[in-house]
Amino acid sequence: MAVKSARRRRRPRPLDDQSDPEISEDEGESGGEEAVEVPDAAGRYPTPIRMQAPSDHDRKSIHPYVREDLRHAKHVGFFVWTEAVLGLSQTKLLSRAREIGKLRWFEDSIIQNALIDYCRVTSEKRRYDPFIHLVNRIVELASGKLPGVDKVYPIKDFCIANNADRVVKPISEHGSMGAKRRPDFLGLSATNAVKLYTKGGSVEWKDILFFGELKYVSCISEMLSKERQLRDMSHLDKEGFPPDVSRVIRKAADDRHGLFANKPTGKKTRKRAPKSAKQTQTDKKAARTAPSRVRAGRKRLAEDDLLAGLDVPSSSKRRNPWGTTNELYVGGVAAVQSGAYALELLSCTYGTRVHCFSFVVKNDKMSLWYYDSSGVIYTKEFISIVEDFETFAAVIVGFACCSTEQFGVLPSSVLKAPTPSPRTLLPADLQNRTLTMTLPVSKTKVAVTLQKPLFTQYTLTGRRSFLYTIKTTTGMSTKDMIIKFSYQVCTRKAEQDLVSIARTAGVKHLPRIHMWAELWKLSEGARRVFLRKSKGKADFEDRTLRAIVYTQYASIKELFTQHCELIPVMVDQMIDCLHDLRYKANMLHRDISVNNIMYQMRSGRHYFILIDFDMAIVLPSEGEFTYIASSIHRTGTLPFMAYELIFNAAYSRREGWRPIPHLLRHDYESLFWLALWCVLTLLTQGLSEIHAEELLEVAKEFEMGGLRQISGAKYDLCTMPIEDYDIKLPPAAQPLAAWFRAWGETLLETATMVRRQKFRSYSDDGGRNTGIDWETAGGIFTKEKLKPALLAAFPISEDAAADMESEDELDLEAEAHRRASSELPGDDASTVAPPKETAKPKRATRTRQPRAPKQTVLPPENDIRARLRPRKPRVYT
Repeated sequence: MAVKSARRRRRPRPLDDQSDPEISEDEGESGGEEAVEVPDAAGRYPTPIRMQAPSDHDRKSIHPYVREDLRHAKHVGFFVWTEAVLGLSQTKLLSRAREIGKLRWFEDSIIQNALIDYCRVTSEKRRYDPFIHLVNRIVELASGKLPGVDKVYPIKDFCIANNADRVVKPISEHGSMGAKRRPDFLGLSATNAVKLYTKGGSVEWKDILFFGELKYVSCISEMLSKERQLRDMSHLDKEGFPPDVSRVIRKAADDRHGLFANKPTGKKTRKRAPKSAKQTQTDKKAARTAPSRVRAGRKRLAEDDLLAGLDVPSSSKRRNPWGTTNELYVGGVAAVQSGAYALELLSCTYGTRVHCFSFVVKNDKMSLWYYDSSGVIYTKEFISIVEDFETFAAVIVGFACCSTEQFGVLPSSVLKAPTPSPRTLLPADLQNRTLTMTLPVSKTKVAVTLQKPLFTQYTLTGRRSFLYTIKTTTGMSTKDMIIKFSYQVCTRKAEQDLVSIARTAGVKHLPRIHMWAELWKLSEGARRVFLRKSKGKADFEDRTLRAIVYTQYASIKELFTQHCELIPVMVDQMIDCLHDLRYKANMLHRDISVNNIMYQMRSGRHYFILIDFDMAIVLPSEGEFTYIASSIHRTGTLPFMAYELIFNAAYSRREGWRPIPHLLRHDYESLFWLALWCVLTLLTQGLSEIHAEELLEVAKEFEMGGLRQISGAKYDLCTMPIEDYDIKLPPAAQPLAAWFRAWGETLLETATMVRRQKFRSYSDDGGRNTGIDWETAGGIFTKEKLKPALLAAFPISEDAAADMESEDELDLEAEAHRRASSELPGDDASTVAPPKETAKPKRATRTRQPRAPKQTVLPPENDIRARLRPRKPRVYT
């Protein structure tokens, strides 16, 4: 049932929200991240989180952070990219291209038919099938016929499939709220490719080796005709066919592919106005300065337009009177769509994929893209599938010959795989992988085996955290523990060190961390080549994979679904924790979210715990305005971030922009958004459909849309009661109405003071010396004022607010010491052996040698590439 569309008045724009038409903030695009509908065994949910993932395949449903990641992308040379990702240096790639030239693949009938069909069409969708025929024919010709190319594996089990009309299955953990995406091309194993050609068939993101995107700009049949003449082949006529092709074949091709360039349609069309003299001179100049054929010594283009089109408005999509599309707009769309596909691909793997790659073909030019937790790396549109066919074919063969690590799979040396390891290109998860960790005090070595995957973070770049339950050495622990992996900047202080500093300073409500380790760096993989080849010209940020083991706690989502009256108790304890972090340990957490606050029952009472200190920092002593976030995105999870930080980030590209620091009051404000989010999204059971959708619609405004829209929605709630915002609280949350009004009064007073002081701070010298404490908004937003106001609106019992530190805590060091000092046979104080299962009596049977893994070899009649060929052969040459 539809939600009332006019139920809320138009919101006033924030005071300093002066829109700049030249810097539009992704209007209409959605923000936020995907959410898991059912809590995992650890009680954790993905961070960042999305309440409602958009279901449409369009740019409006793409997370706004994807654009920010692309704005910070680094471009490298074409041969640097191929050496780093495909293992093909410039010498190897050009040598392979020369071998392809000697074999005269360009003159192959299937390849020529595909090129003619590709170059003649005048729409994007009609280029999909010819491109598929082209690349799969290249792979078929390369199998066993090129030096260094295996006849069987993996190239025999590889093909590129057309996926433009099929939606890749959303990430299973996201359920019905998963984003629906349709990449144009998918690199798949032959077994998975067959799924696409069954009725209703589709593949999952975890099955995709790589993906590709194609964009149409203009007809290029003339380019192919000139290339054929340079290769001593017949030219193409004005209809794009070789002159000796019969009318029957021409008509069949036209019926199969639709309208072509220069083909009369028989329909009445409006005559175009004649070109002006200025336009004619421009066209002649463009023809004289057209890019020449790509050779080893060709001059590179001055500027790449792939990322220049990120901010081109959608109104530029229309074709101009000469039948071509705005190239800036097309380049921007291709980059954003590829980034969205990479986000889904890397967010479904539970840590199995370190990186992924893709290609973008715009008309005849190809660019290559690489994505990992450190950022995006791309090449300029350097090669042409027509003018540089041999180099293009060598790259396609390189895709087909990639190893598991080149496809981005985490190296087996980092986490030991079980033996014998199944031979597969893409493992589903890291289950049963093992590593050895050391207890920090006793130096006891503990064997850790990964069990059930719990969660993987929905993000393209950044930490990309993923969690597993674990099984440790027998007798080490009687309580459940989990292990968290995350890619952190190498120079950043480790999470266990930050928690240790806070615990030493007397901060409570902290997690118990038992073990940790640094496992692997990105610079040891594909980025090693990028770092070596850049020679300081590009700012490549290295990250290290860190593992940390801590006690498993329960999620607050299930708790608040049944007991929303505990929300004020959680907020009360977290205010104490954040205050002590700031003034006892001189730290800020900077990532308050529904996933980073857990709870544990201690003495029959709920004890809330603040976890995930990956974004926390120790503040310098010289001043508060020196610790401005240096990451690409503002610190925090979008639905729970303070509106001031989101608003500041929305204008980060404006000239004269001044960043603001993340302050303690921003963490306090995040508690308000967390409490409101829980009420809006967790208490919908039993409500009418209209009421539930109205609450979810309000919650989505905190994370979907441009950053300006999100900050505007949050600003309104900070400056008016929730009743005026037309929020009808669920019946279970009605007792919290006065508590939320107390929050609103504090936020309104803070917003008014901050904006008044900002007007005064913009003096001629640009200083901010207004004489107030920005961290507390002049003493308004403090623990001493906030807690009494909230307690007066919703009293909390003393037992609920009491501290219960050090009760029911698991101390793995004590467990290890107890085991080492026991008199159990076979125990050792320094090294504890991995757990062994009790051997069952076996019958006396003959010992058999394990069979070698079966190779996936398809017979010629079942070859998927053969199924992708045209049904009836056509002879154009």
